[in-house]
Amino acid sequence: TPPLPVPSPDEKGGGLVRRAGDPSTVKNFNAKETTKHISVALREPKFRFMTDNLPIRNAVFSPKNQTFVATWNVRTLNQTGNLAQLLREFDEYRLDILGISEVRWLGTGRMTSGNKTVLHSGHENRHERGVGFVLNGRAAKALEGWNPVSDRIISARFVTRHTRITIIQTYAPTEDSNDDTKNDFYELLQDTIDNAPRRDLKIVLGDFNAKINGNRCGFESTVGPFASSEELSNNGERLISFCDHNELCIGNTYFQHRQIHKKTWRSPDGRTLNEIDHVCISRRWRSSLQDVRVLRGADIGSDHYMVRAVVKLKLKKIRSTPFARPFAVEKLKDPNLASRLALEMRNRFDALEEITNLEDEWTAIRDTIKVCAEEVVGRRRGKRKEEWIKDSTWRKIDERKYAKLQREQAKTSRELEEAKRRYTELDRLVKKSCRDDKNDWLIRKGAEAQYAADHGDSKTLYRIVRELTGNRSNSNVPIRDKNGRLLSNSDEQNQRWLEYFRDILNQPSPSTTYCFDNTDPVEQLEVNTGYITKEEVSAAIECLKNRKSPGLDEISAELLKAGSTVVVEKLVKLFNRCWSQGEVPEDWRRGVIVKIPKKGNLSDCSNWRGITLLSVPGKTFCIVLLRRICTAIDGRLREEQAGFRSGRSCSEQIFTLRNIIEQCVEYGQPLVINFVDFKKAFDSIHRESLWAILKTYGVPQSFISIFKNLYLNSSCCVRTDTGYTPFFQIDIGVRQGCILSPILFNVCLDFVMRETMKKVRAGISWHDRSRLTDLDFADDIALLAEDENKLQQVTTCLSREASMIGLRISACKSKVMKVGFDQTQLNISVDDTTLETVGNFTYLGSTITHNGDAEMEVRIRIAKAAAVFRRLQPLWASSSISQNIKLRLYYSIVILTALYASETWKSTASLVKRLNAFHQRCLRRIMKIRYTDHVTNESEGEMIAQDRQQWKNLVARCALQHGRN
Repeated sequence: TPPLPVPSPDEKGGGLVRRAGDPSTVKNFNAKETTKHISVALREPKFRFMTDNLPIRNAVFSPKNQTFVATWNVRTLNQTGNLAQLLREFDEYRLDILGISEVRWLGTGRMTSGNKTVLHSGHENRHERGVGFVLNGRAAKALEGWNPVSDRIISARFVTRHTRITIIQTYAPTEDSNDDTKNDFYELLQDTIDNAPRRDLKIVLGDFNAKINGNRCGFESTVGPFASSEELSNNGERLISFCDHNELCIGNTYFQHRQIHKKTWRSPDGRTLNEIDHVCISRRWRSSLQDVRVLRGADIGSDHYMVRAVVKLKLKKIRSTPFARPFAVEKLKDPNLASRLALEMRNRFDALEEITNLEDEWTAIRDTIKVCAEEVVGRRRGKRKEEWIKDSTWRKIDERKYAKLQREQAKTSRELEEAKRRYTELDRLVKKSCRDDKNDWLIRKGAEAQYAADHGDSKTLYRIVRELTGNRSNSNVPIRDKNGRLLSNSDEQNQRWLEYFRDILNQPSPSTTYCFDNTDPVEQLEVNTGYITKEEVSAAIECLKNRKSPGLDEISAELLKAGSTVVVEKLVKLFNRCWSQGEVPEDWRRGVIVKIPKKGNLSDCSNWRGITLLSVPGKTFCIVLLRRICTAIDGRLREEQAGFRSGRSCSEQIFTLRNIIEQCVEYGQPLVINFVDFKKAFDSIHRESLWAILKTYGVPQSFISIFKNLYLNSSCCVRTDTGYTPFFQIDIGVRQGCILSPILFNVCLDFVMRETMKKVRAGISWHDRSRLTDLDFADDIALLAEDENKLQQVTTCLSREASMIGLRISACKSKVMKVGFDQTQLNISVDDTTLETVGNFTYLGSTITHNGDAEMEVRIRIAKAAAVFRRLQPLWASSSISQNIKLRLYYSIVILTALYASETWKSTASLVKRLNAFHQRCLRRIMKIRYTDHVTNESEGEMIAQDRQQWKNLVARCALQHGRN
């Protein structure tokens, strides 16, 4: 059978015609000249496959220009290539807003593709149901907010020049569903429309699975005279009742069209047609609804037809703060461009006049660097998303679309059966071709990953890995206020983000603080307090990491490094002015909070983490201060603290705790542990107490003064999807994102632990007649005691002492453990709340058990590594990535996950066997070795043994160093 011709429009906007007696011939036609030849099915404006020649409409919802709002049950978008086909049909019919049913995507989210925005709301765990919207650029700019109500209902609110418009897309239960399911749906739909502002124009559309007949008795204002169904179904009764109650009218019934332009669903056998998809609109806005009809030409392999409504209103663009694109600093890898930037900076800096004011000097440096960067490297451009569907596949899609047209126009049963067979065959070919195109795209991406690996570009390599294995981002979802009410308005959401982070970063001040007046004087630290040198600034700039986001001043590490000596000279002068005056520029005290999603329901603000971006030149100044004081302060901290200290790691604390538990179990020694968790520890430090504590540790006053000025009137704003919130002041806690914060926090916690251990004799007997009281890694503290009473005493004392600098123990997150085989419940309390007794606890990422074995930890680590391995399956299946690169990624991602802290495990034969089985199973999958190939396994025990030997060498060196000290 010869291939069917591909439809195309004529230059004057005409459609397609089939000549009488020649069903295989398709030609362009002019509507005025060939009206008598137009097929019934071709009277609608369709088959605009090439959008370049289409007229451009400049406004949506305009009295002068038609705006298209449509609904379509697409059956599924969870199939390769279906989203691309949907967006193409969206463009072909020049739609502005398209509501979609049966999306079948997981969860809720917002994504963009080109100039189109997709909102979706689906089931959390199963690829079932699901609804969504597709918006063009103009509609997206008018979007005020949206609400993913459920996997059957989603709403969006738009701004127009005259009113707000709320559009609700639905997917109702089928006629055969039970009454409880239907009642639940309409109750939720009623709640949704009740939550919409009363004065809004409301449009409710979607697949209602409702048949409505021409009997309008009692509902003349709800049902029009042109309903097409012969009977009124139960779902139809429910829809009419709902619309009448909410003063809506069913738009489909108000426009007279031929039956083929009314019926929205076709049965699989092609013999039954029903009108079950509807568009409902507020009665008082009925006159703005110009038409509702079926577009039979749209095709995505669904048994539903697209239903399009024409509305006349004008959307209004919501003004928001535009985000400036970052500078294209990656261009500075070119040494010629970097030299040009340095020369431009020198010329401009030399032209500056002498400035005596600190703020003015900083402003001149900041603006000069930005102007030079703008001229030399410019702004980063957005990357166009790669189209992975090939032209040959699009041609098959067009052929399938034409086959659908032939099926609709079939006159005899023989023609119908032939058209159905042809359509089914083409649908199968389209799906196969889309899968093949996707595989080819994966191969190309694999080749890019291989090229990046061959050229040492690890960043690109791992970016492609994330691209190949990552899930669709669902982080752009509406959030809820404190009372659980969903906020669909962007202004309300911005206010909520400001409120949330302001509360988080301004914890309550302590009611009682330490009195430092009677503190014994301490010898001042021997640190450099002289002028800052060029060498110090150069070393600090070299410490800055590339490819990190800048602060509000937009100056990144790459720009400072490219500026070379001229930037160093200017910063040395500025830093010395700051050092001598004890002041810093206002910009260095201001930060911008970027939201990072965690796990859980993302409509809850507590499931987001805030990352504060500070000024990079300000960070450089802090690095200079830190390098001067870090070693001296470190020498005065307790040995129990391992967090943020050079040469120490989580593994040391995990190993020590495991070793203690193993020995206590072996020799029957009593041991109880309290794993202490502080509430918002870094954000709760009382700053006045911090400055006083620094003084007791011998920190020179010049450092304390500059630290206090860095914190004076410090403030932050939150970057949201629509701009920046107003700034809010932060009066407590150490600064997020500041390189000085870890050491400042360590000093405070060290002071608290010293005061606690002075007042309570706790801990366990250890070597050299000493006692080990606790193991600390920053704010993760494990209190050790020999009995329950001692543990209660030290817990109570720690709670009291910590509260005096703002730290509060979380009773719900802190856990206690009794080591050994006697697992009776412990009665340890904090603020009259009893702590939970557990048999195992995740300490610094490793599972610690009451009997000291590592069996549970190994099972957990294998499960986590297996999950990572499954997510990387597209990588292992790629034929364009060499086996060496696959193994490199396997060892750097999967094996590191499986063997985290493995050097601290008590190795047994069964443990090694279990790990080795997992390891060999993964290697066989990567190398495509079947079990019938009888390839021998290589033991993984050597790998663990090597890690343990390295650990033994490290412990021996530490012991030797400790003995010397």
